[in-house]
Amino acid sequence: MQDTLIGFYFTVILSVYNFIKLLSYKLPRRKTSKVLLCMYVFFMPIVLYIFKVNIPYLHVPILIASMVAIFKYIYNVDLLITINSSLFSIGLTYAVLMICNITTAFLIFPILSNFSDSILLLRMISSIIRVIIHLCIFRLKRLENGLSFLKKDKNTTLGTTISVAIIILTMFMSNNPSDLIYIVPVVSIFIIVILFYLWNKFKFQQYYNTMTSKREYNFLKHEMSILIEQNETLSKLIHKDNKLIPALEMSVRTYMNSNGDKTVGENLLLQLQNLSTERKEVIYKSAPTDIYNTGLIATDSLLNYFKAKAAENSIEFSCIISGNLTETIGDTISVSDFNSILADLIENALIATKCNNGHHIHVVIIADKPAIEVYDSGIPFDIKVLAGLGLKRITTHKGTGTGIGLTSIYEFTEKYEATLTIDETTQIDPRFTKKVAISFNSGKEYKLITSRTKEDIKYLYRREDVIIEQPVQ
Repeated sequence: MQDTLIGFYFTVILSVYNFIKLLSYKLPRRKTSKVLLCMYVFFMPIVLYIFKVNIPYLHVPILIASMVAIFKYIYNVDLLITINSSLFSIGLTYAVLMICNITTAFLIFPILSNFSDSILLLRMISSIIRVIIHLCIFRLKRLENGLSFLKKDKNTTLGTTISVAIIILTMFMSNNPSDLIYIVPVVSIFIIVILFYLWNKFKFQQYYNTMTSKREYNFLKHEMSILIEQNETLSKLIHKDNKLIPALEMSVRTYMNSNGDKTVGENLLLQLQNLSTERKEVIYKSAPTDIYNTGLIATDSLLNYFKAKAAENSIEFSCIISGNLTETIGDTISVSDFNSILADLIENALIATKCNNGHHIHVVIIADKPAIEVYDSGIPFDIKVLAGLGLKRITTHKGTGTGIGLTSIYEFTEKYEATLTIDETTQIDPRFTKKVAISFNSGKEYKLITSRTKEDIKYLYRREDVIIEQPVQ
């Protein structure tokens, strides 16, 4: 099948499709890039077919090299990332081809063997199956938005090795159905698929851990910069006082020796008043503003960090803390999990507010329950996001998101049997478009309060675990 010209067209088109979907890219906007990509898709299968006929096995390296060159030019991606992604794309194409060949050979060929045009029908059916499989692959939860770590992580040795193994196996695999019974290629496919799944799962977990560590590093870096600034200010103050205090000490001694001269006393009092005023101003300026006091240093740092990030985007960030978290956190939920949930909620609110050109985020932390409520003036959730929450990895900002944040929020609510509430009604506050709240009350509920019509949220009614409340208009 892959030796025919039509087969090469399918291979090239599907490999290009895989590359774009794996990196979650869009088709190029520039006219020259579009023309170049179209020319590549049209002419490359012909080139591959010619090489396959005249110089066997050389067509695969040519396909890899040409894909690296064309996508490096169009998307200007790092060369190593382009090579890895190209190998993944071609490897996936050939893996699906192997599956289709085995399926058609064992299941469909015996049925069609009596027809005069059985080979032609076999190839048509195999091509249709290939296209269907490729379309279905990128509707899977883990691949719906591509592999985000491919854009940043150059260390993908295992994934690249698996892809190369698939390509080599397919190169030496015969198209003759009677030859497909050899156990080595068949067993190799299943081993490779299992390895690819385990590698994919590991890389996603590694990527999430890296992002979490990076976020914590930014929190600490932000706090460190504040401490350095305060230390610099206070160091200058101490340096200055080391000279002023002895001078004032001498002035006091002079006053005492002057037998209470009124003029000397007034001058000394004025100096002391000026010094006192100056110190108050310096201390006020050096003291951090809006310091949050939850009782947990990491949580305080997190809130201060997001307040600074919001200020950078002209977003007003406010927070109300009710009670002392140290008295409840630890018994109900671990501190690290609580901070992860809080960070994910605020980060999602910040992104949504920026996308909507909003200017308000308000956080309420209730220690007694405990509970977290995050209000924002951002874009509302897409209905597919609400319907798929907890069922598959979803993101509210396609192209840049992995969906890990929302998924982890839902997983934490399941883990701690908490209640997740999304309130989209305008009754909250006219400044806000929605509220996302998590209450650790052993309720284990997913609740949506919305003023949308039943037609708008019809997909949600398919989920039995969702409680939908619609206020009377």
